[in-house]
Amino acid sequence: MTKPLKTRVVNAVEKARAVAEREPKKAAQSARDLLKAVAEPLKIIRMILPAADHERIDLCDSVAEACLTCQVAYARETRDWTASTELLDSAAQIAESTETRSRIQENRALVKSAALMDPLFKECEHAVKAVEKDPATGDKAAQRLLSSAPAMLAQLESSDV
Repeated sequence: MTKPLKTRVVNAVEKARAVAEREPKKAAQSARDLLKAVAEPLKIIRMILPAADHERIDLCDSVAEACLTCQVAYARETRDWTASTELLDSAAQIAESTETRSRIQENRALVKSAALMDPLFKECEHAVKAVEKDPATGDKAAQRLLSSAPAMLAQLESSDV
């Protein structure tokens, strides 16, 4: 009875993983599409199979892990921490095993840290590009970075990550 449902889930997971690999900028949307595609099959599977059933756990975890794969690919390409957090939160709701939930929580902590560090990273990138274009302009960018860095670092230190 669950075989057609399982097939739908497996196919949707494979499709999402393929998009993450081939087109990382589309990986977030691919994860959202995956979640929509598997919502009904997983709902039925969760009603039919008991919580400790390995097939149920494996299917749910495969969806959550595919979302994680999509999130990582998308974040590397875009540094969109808001979308990354949303994807990880959705994946956490699907995950069944402790191991998969832990991996998602670890990634969520990394995303939170990255979001906090992003302004400093962007200032560093700007300073490097400015130096490459014109050393005099680069000096001004470096001075701006040095003056703003302490406040950014203080914000990082006061965060709970």
